[in-house]
Amino acid sequence: MNCHFVTRSLTKPWEGKDRKLHYYDFKSDKILEDPSKTLFAEKDLIEEKYEDSLSKLIERPIGIFKQQIIDGKQKDIDNWNVFRALFLYFFAQTARFSKFLSEDSEKPENTLEELLSMEEAALNTIVSKYMERYSVATIGIQEDHAMLFPETGFFTFPLMDSGCVTGWTFSYAVPLFPNFGLALVPKTLEKSYEDQIKKQLMMYSVGINEDNCNRVVIPANLLEVNDNATIIEGIKYYRNIAINAAQNVHKLRSLVVEMYEKVGLKVGPA
Repeated sequence: MNCHFVTRSLTKPWEGKDRKLHYYDFKSDKILEDPSKTLFAEKDLIEEKYEDSLSKLIERPIGIFKQQIIDGKQKDIDNWNVFRALFLYFFAQTARFSKFLSEDSEKPENTLEELLSMEEAALNTIVSKYMERYSVATIGIQEDHAMLFPETGFFTFPLMDSGCVTGWTFSYAVPLFPNFGLALVPKTLEKSYEDQIKKQLMMYSVGINEDNCNRVVIPANLLEVNDNATIIEGIKYYRNIAINAAQNVHKLRSLVVEMYEKVGLKVGPA
């Protein structure tokens, strides 16, 4: 069975003619194309019964929400199934991508399968606990900007957070369209966080994990108005800036924790 480790319906807004996806491959330093049916897919990655759970709990609710956005009927999330799907997406996607990366002899021990086989009541409890600390934000980016879709299925980005002792936190986002995404953000953020996120989503959508995120999907319309060399140069530029910024935030957070510990205060993980 052909199993996608990145949900095909998520990358659909990036498709071009004949449902093909154009993507930049960091390893070959080229823009390539593949059918969305086979890109980000591997044979028998998960059993069919778990694919059904993945569809029911995550993919179908997110798909309905996306269609409501297209139809102009929805922008904010007010449905429990959608809330749950979005929170679970980040858990499941991390496990699904890790399983794809691992060699057959080193596959993680049923992390994804364990999650998808849990009773709904247990999943509801997990999500409810996370909702005490995090919110799901719907974010539209500037009209002249566009997000890429990373092969990891989501991306991380730093945010200034006055509610965190270090002053910074890392959040997660998944693109739904090239100009619209969903972000999982701490509730300690100030109300102005949306402006902060809008300015960063395009840059961080190229991915900051050099070891794992080797392919990023390019919006079809971007290829219509730019040559490949210009696009490649832009992707490399944004990744370099994003990685340097993220590394500096990590250093700053570690320094703050170290300063607290020197005076005998424990602040937990930075």
